[in-house]
Amino acid sequence: MSARSLARYKLKATGIDEDWGTNFIQLNFAPPAPGTPAAIGERRIYYRTMPEQMTRNHLPAWRARGYLKIDGSRITPKIASWSDVLDLEPGLIAFERAGVRVEIQADRLIS
Repeated sequence: MSARSLARYKLKATGIDEDWGTNFIQLNFAPPAPGTPAAIGERRIYYRTMPEQMTRNHLPAWRARGYLKIDGSRITPKIASWSDVLDLEPGLIAFERAGVRVEIQADRLIS
């Protein structure tokens, strides 16, 4: 647990309303640190931006950029930090259904 998280917890500055009692959940993007008291994590759901079988990287969505890694005929979604230097090619993926078409930026890394 970071000092910042521990301070918020001890000062009751987590954003949890006491009127809720135990009727709430917390969504976290990082797993608990070793030694975190069990009472702190009872109502937490730990969320990974992408499944671990696709990437070992784990970043919250607002700090990550997604791309497609293309290796022969295999295409795997990946995430990276914006500071990572990657040789990405710009690209688009289009989805269409019921006459509605949506294009999404989908940069790719060809290996």
